[in-house]
Amino acid sequence: MPSQIESRTHDPVAATASASAQALLSMRGITKSYGDHVVLNHIDLDVASREKVAVIGPSGSGKTTILRAAIGLVKPDEGTIRIDGEYLWQRVAIARSLALRPKIMLFDEVTSALDPELVGEVLRVVRQLASEGEMSMLIVTHEISFAADIADRVLMFDAGKIVEQGPPSQVLKNPTNPRTRQFLRAVLER
Repeated sequence: MPSQIESRTHDPVAATASASAQALLSMRGITKSYGDHVVLNHIDLDVASREKVAVIGPSGSGKTTILRAAIGLVKPDEGTIRIDGEYLWQRVAIARSLALRPKIMLFDEVTSALDPELVGEVLRVVRQLASEGEMSMLIVTHEISFAADIADRVLMFDAGKIVEQGPPSQVLKNPTNPRTRQFLRAVLER
């Protein structure tokens, strides 16, 4: 399913406003700091129903923190988070609905602590869930080929900001941002 944002990657403000009306997960102005270190810097992010979004970027760029904020484990200093139109603080109702019929799954480096023989099996399970097409996914990964294969849209985080986003074919094969190019070179050459 094509992303509402990927068709308008050259006008992210208009794309974000359009997509937020249809978003299953909607984050506006999300900021999180630890002391003087800004981890998330006014992030606006929407994940549409059934959309699969891969989040890439170097360690410490805010990828895990955005997931933790999305599920209520980290309280943003600023901003709002809605899941299926409900503000995040309605945790009981959200937890109940997600436990019964998850509409969105959040994955944080699902293969990072696995034995190499198990990585393929876990990736197959996530691919199967994605191919069923019934749920949205927000996936933090360093597995670039996996991101290219599974995602409708790829976000590149750096220094707490989304520095580039678009379809995998654009972001992963022909990135426009110099930091994205540098990160991909480093990851793909290891």
